[in-house]
Formats: sequence, C-alpha cells, structure tokens
Amino acid sequence: EVFIEDETGPFSVKQLSVDIAPGRSEFLEISFLPSEDGEQTTSIIVKTNRPDDEQRIRVSGTGISPKIVVDPVVKFGSVKINPTGSEANDDIKTFFISNETGSEALEIRVLRVGVDDPLQFHIEEPVPTSAAPVIIPKGDVQEVTLRFVPTMDPKELRNRKTGITLTDTLSISSNDVDRKTVKIVLEGEGTVSDLVIPDSLSFKRVK
Repeated sequence: EVFIEDETGPFSVKQLSVDIAPGRSEFLEISFLPSEDGEQTTSIIVKTNRPDDEQRIRVSGTGISPKIVVDPVVKFGSVKINPTGSEANDDIKTFFISNETGSEALEIRVLRVGVDDPLQFHIEEPVPTSAAPVIIPKGDVQEVTLRFVPTMDPKELRNRKTGITLTDTLSISSNDVDRKTVKIVLEGEGTVSDLVIPDSLSFKRVK
C-alpha cells in the first residue's frame, strides 16, 4: 500500500496499491500541484506484506507564481466636460502593471472599466482578452494607457456652475493565484466652461 503523509497537501500519488512480482520493479506516479509559493515537502509511505515493513520516501517541490503589483489609484488632471478639438489632448494617463517580484510570467487576461454610463475613462492600450492575454515576463512591467473624457448631458451641463470629481473602477484579471482580480480607482476632475450665460435679458422700450 502507498500513502501520502499529508493527504491535504499539494502532493498526490496515483497508485495506492501495487503488486510487484519477484525480480521486477514498478514506478510510482506522484503529482505536485502547489497553491502557494516556496518549497514544500512531505513523505510517501510504502507498506508491504512483510510484517513491520514500512519505507518512507521524502519528496519536495517548489511552487512558483506571478505577482501583480499596481498603484491603487490613478489620478487625472482637470479636463473640460464634453471636450472638443484640442481640449481632448490633455486627458491621457499611463500607469504600470508590475511582475517584478513574481517567479513566472504574469498573464493579463482582462482590463475593464467599471460602472459609469456614459464611460468617463477609456482603455487606449493594451486590450487583452482571455484568448490573447498580455504576457508580462517575471521581473518586468507593462505600461497601460488610459484616456479621461468627462461627459455630461448638455442640459445638465448648462445648469452647472462648478466642476465635478468623477471616479470609476478599472478591474484587472490575471493568473496571479492570490489576486485573480485587482481593482484600481480612477479619478479625474471635470471642469465647466468659463463662459457665463445670464439667466435672462431685459431690453429697454424701443419705438
């Protein structure tokens, strides 16, 4: 009979019972599926049909994984609400997704901006998918470019005399086993035009 000393650990053995003919040998198939980083060990216990015969085989393996690191907040500057023309050129921001402390490649599978409708923040590049993830080698970083375009219904904008702070969430899904989805707060200031429009006009009596 064959046993794993720690049955809840990352090691498993396929054959729990093996018959070995005299003068022959058999192989044991042992699997290692770690759920955390670092070296892990256990023992394979082999008991035979000979009384008090127990053999122990020490096995070990090292778990490796990517480690995603990002800043929790990306802040944009002040941008006019409903920008047009050259006003839309000053609302781009970049940040980095790091795998500098990971021990294998990090796969960025999804980048998604959250809940606002209309969206105030847009992903320029990269645009990964589950079928075509962005690969960040261990020890490397990936630049992500975002665009802030504050948008508001024109009727509501006409009645607004001050700017507004706009926020949303960027979700990053990856193969980091400890942080499968990371969320970043996006924040920017939408400003209104300096043009002042009076509420009413009054003319003098004219012949």
